[in-house]
Formats: sequence, structure tokens, C-alpha cells
Amino acid sequence: MSQSLCQQFSIDEQNLERRRALIGITDADRRLMVKMIPWARKVAPQIARAFYDHQFARMETSAFLRRRAEARGIDLGTFRDHLEDTQSNYLLEVFTGAQDNWDCAYFERRLRVGKVHDDIDLPFKHYLGAYPMYFHLVRKHLRRSHPLRPGLVRRVEEAVLKVFNLDQQAIGDAFLLSVIRSIHFDIHSVDLPPGADRTEVMGQVKRQIAGATERLGEHLTSVATAATDLRSMNSSMAMARRRCRRPGSSPSGRARWRPRSPRSPAAPPALRRWPRTGRARRTGCARRRPSSAGRATRSARW
Repeated sequence: MSQSLCQQFSIDEQNLERRRALIGITDADRRLMVKMIPWARKVAPQIARAFYDHQFARMETSAFLRRRAEARGIDLGTFRDHLEDTQSNYLLEVFTGAQDNWDCAYFERRLRVGKVHDDIDLPFKHYLGAYPMYFHLVRKHLRRSHPLRPGLVRRVEEAVLKVFNLDQQAIGDAFLLSVIRSIHFDIHSVDLPPGADRTEVMGQVKRQIAGATERLGEHLTSVATAATDLRSMNSSMAMARRRCRRPGSSPSGRARWRPRSPRSPAAPPALRRWPRTGRARRTGCARRRPSSAGRATRSARW
């Protein structure tokens, strides 16, 4: 069974609580956000519509969204309706998540949203860059809905910003895990201190990756040197073969001996012949005495 993204990052309630404490999410924030759920349910579709009005008005994000609609084979209007419904549900979850104190299940959903956006190659800056406009729309509707309660508006705005920060952490973690996976690095090979999650040991991860790439570079340098030596050897062997094909050449490059007439002074000593008998003898060697049969034959000839 495959692990959840929270499990892959070793994120649990203990270290997630430390995240919430670092951001400053309090029980008062949680109670306030639960109280504002009906308001969020009412205004979420309007905020989502205004949000995508802004996204489609910008050239970069509009071009990206149009390409996504074409890739999925649906018309742009249907695709936008789907985007608005998803965005409306997200804003509602920001408030309903307070009922469970934005627990691991909530964080898992945010991680998966980040993974989906990374899988479709949405630039990270586009995702994070959308949050200021999103918060602007939330604040605008808050002030419009509660014009006489500035204190309430301020507290809700602060709570929303804190939850948005938690969500942005999840999105960043998902993009980071995707990059680590793309280079086939086992994040679980790094020792994890008790109670920590994987994002707290990214320094060790980077050092291990740097060491691995350095060793790979040294190996590739050795391979390149060996390849150069091999090409040089092949070149020398090819030159030797060409010399062998030339008439009168030997592999060593010296001219080969070509036999001439038997009496030629250039002939090797081993092939010089006796002047009368025409038989070959070896110079520099002791002369063999002819046998008795041989002496008789020679006497008869003379």
C-alpha cells in the first residue's frame, strides 16, 4: 500500500502542531474561523469568480489555463466552471478546517493540491503569486459584509493569513518532494531526528546529493579519459594497417626483403649457393662432411 504524502514527509500531529505554533495559530483563531463558516460558504463562489476574472485577465496565467483546457479536451467555459468550483471549495475548507484544528488530513489535502499543480508544470511563482490577490478578495468581502465591525474583520483577516501560510508550506513541501523524486534520491536514506519531519533535514539531503553528483562527475571524467586513450589506440592501429597494405612494407615500418636471383649479393646469406653444385649452404656454419655414399657420387661425377 502506497504511503500518503504526510507519511513520506514524516509529518504527524506532533510536528504539525509545532508548525501551527510557529505560525501563531491559536485556539481563539480556531473558534473564530468556525464561527465564520456560514459567511465563507456564502461568499466563496463570488470570491472564486472574481479570482479567476483576475487570472484570465493576465496573459501568462491565461495562456497556461487555456493550454490545460486543450490538454484535457474540454472547452474553456467548462474548464473555468470546474476551476471556480474547486477554488470555492478550497476557501470553504480554510474555515471548516478549524473544526479539526487543520490536522494531518487537512494538510494531506493541501500537499496533494501542490503535487497536482507541480505535475501539470505550473510555475511555483504563479501559485504563490496568486495568494495576495486571493487575500485581497477575502478582505474586500469581509469589510463589505461587516462594515460596522472592524475589530472582527481584523481578527478574521489575521486568522486567514495564518492558515494561508500553513497552506503555502504544504504547497512548497509538495513541490520540493517532486524535485527530489525527479533525481531518484531516496529521502528516507537521511537520518531523521525524533519528532522532526523531512523538511527539517534538507541540509543533509543537499549535501548527499552534492556528494553523489561530485562522484558521478569524477567517474564521467575517468570514462572520458579512457575513451580518448581508446581513440588514440585505434588511430595507431589504423595507421599500422595502412602501412601493411603498401607494397614492400612491414608492420614495423621497415622495408620487407624481396628475393632476387640466387647469386645476388643482396640475397640473405642463408640462401647463397655453392658455385658448382648449386646447392644452398648456410654461411657462418661448420661445413658438413659428405657421407661415403656422397663422396662416391661426387667422384663419379668428376
